[in-house]
Amino acid sequence: MKTGITLTKQTTVACNGEPSPYGHPRIFLKLKDGEKIQCPYCSKIFVNTNEDKARK
Repeated sequence: MKTGITLTKQTTVACNGEPSPYGHPRIFLKLKDGEKIQCPYCSKIFVNTNEDKARK
């Protein structure tokens, strides 16, 4: 499966892997400002780019 890095300004992201038949159940991951998180199914990484808020 492909993995990658997705930059976002959202605090909640959804991941369902690749298109069927290689995907996984859709899950929602919570991110704090400036945080990164990895999907436990497909290892895709999501990075929240709201670092201005994280510094305050």
